[in-house]
Amino acid sequence: PEYHAHYPHDKYTIAFPSSQSSSSQQQSGFYINLQPNTIHHSPRIEGEKYIEGESCFGRIVDEMSRNVVDRMDGSNRLSTNGRDNRGEILEEGVIIRSARIVGV
Repeated sequence: PEYHAHYPHDKYTIAFPSSQSSSSQQQSGFYINLQPNTIHHSPRIEGEKYIEGESCFGRIVDEMSRNVVDRMDGSNRLSTNGRDNRGEILEEGVIIRSARIVGV
């Protein structure tokens, strides 16, 4: 999947990590944007290296589900950088029991 400007990385959007993302993001298969992140996930040049964009493929639309995501964001996380507990991986797993397409 490729980045597309019509699908920006807004808060509560769901995206695939690129092959250049951290290994923990690649292992999860997808991530949820907790803030507007288009500037961090669109195609760009960093130094002399081209960074490919990451594709958004969904959005969390209902308020109840957004509340769950907000609670997950406040959960404890494993340290992925050796300095703090604000890493990318939650200490406890979260099971997504269902998801559905509500429009295209």
